[in-house]
Amino acid sequence: MKETTVMRGKIMSKAKETKALRSLRQPETPIMAGISWEEALARFLLMKKAQGLRERTVNDYRRVVTLFFRRFPDALKDEENLSDSVYQHMAQKIGPNTYNLRLIYLSCAKPEPEKWKAA
Repeated sequence: MKETTVMRGKIMSKAKETKALRSLRQPETPIMAGISWEEALARFLLMKKAQGLRERTVNDYRRVVTLFFRRFPDALKDEENLSDSVYQHMAQKIGPNTYNLRLIYLSCAKPEPEKWKAA
């Protein structure tokens, strides 16, 4: 017996349901359309300065984020690419202090926690 499901009031097979769900997805669009990562970083750093962060902290943000985008220039292509890039960046063999700094400074990327769960 075929597996069936009801979607939008229609009975359909699982294969047709999957195809229908795929068609509902939004097309991939850049996360920050019309703005470069450099401009976004400049705005972010200005906000951090206005919040009273020390110059050393602001420079650390600049250094870590610049390093990330030099290694992964297409990270902002879409959300999945951003998540994968952050995971690759964090998976490098680095010391615990460096790991914690990267984690703090790249926390705005917030990849989906489901990717960390065991299959």
